Amino acid sequence: MKKTSWVYLLSLLFLALFILIITVNKKKPTDVVGEAKTVYYESVEELTKKADLIVTAIKTDEYDPVIKYSNGYPYAGYTLSAFRITSISCDHSLEYQVGDEIVVIENQFFDKQNNLVFHTAGYTMASKDEEYVLFLGISKTPGNTTLFKILGVNLGICSVENTYHMIPYNNEPASEFREIEQMRQEIYNRYINGEIDLHQ
Repeated sequence: MKKTSWVYLLSLLFLALFILIITVNKKKPTDVVGEAKTVYYESVEELTKKADLIVTAIKTDEYDPVIKYSNGYPYAGYTLSAFRITSISCDHSLEYQVGDEIVVIENQFFDKQNNLVFHTAGYTMASKDEEYVLFLGISKTPGNTTLFKILGVNLGICSVENTYHMIPYNNEPASEFREIEQMRQEIYNRYINGEIDLHQ
């Protein structure tokens, strides 16, 4: 009986050790920042005028990424994410209400095949269950499904908690990066910190 107990305990010990080794050796994904042509907005006013929809919304879900490969390596892609609208500042379509869910194209994706996290133009994925101000443009699919793109890639998303940060990349001038951060701070001050009340 004792021998059986020792064999059982040793088996559990080896199993725990095996799981620990796998966990330690599991390689952390590599972050890759890709260049992309993006529309530049000179001011928050210009961004506001170009938006089809301006909302605050909570991210509720993420779907499998869409990735394009060349010779086994990703060169483009995105992740579709669901957001639930909590307030509306501008809706040119007049179709949406508080509580509606919209699907937004996020310019980051995880490539499981190569263990890479790909950030287009330095974009960082929104966090699930967090709330954001979104400046959105309509992007129809071939099947006529309504998706939304974030205008200016990094400029058109601002965390209500003021925690969102893009990733700088080599070919982007430091001055342009600072301008984006300054305009995002202006969005925060206007839409979140009291100047414009989205929750009216």
